[in-house]
Amino acid sequence: MPQAGRIEVVSANGRRVIVDRDVDVEALLRIMRGLETLR
Repeated sequence: MPQAGRIEVVSANGRRVIVDRDVDVEALLRIMRGLETLR
């Protein structure tokens, strides 16, 4: 279970990223888009 204040994001291809709730959303989107290109 993630710690309080953290969010687990799962991409369409199953990759998981755990971020703080104060994450920079634009940066998170760039990371998630990059992960989507990986196999």
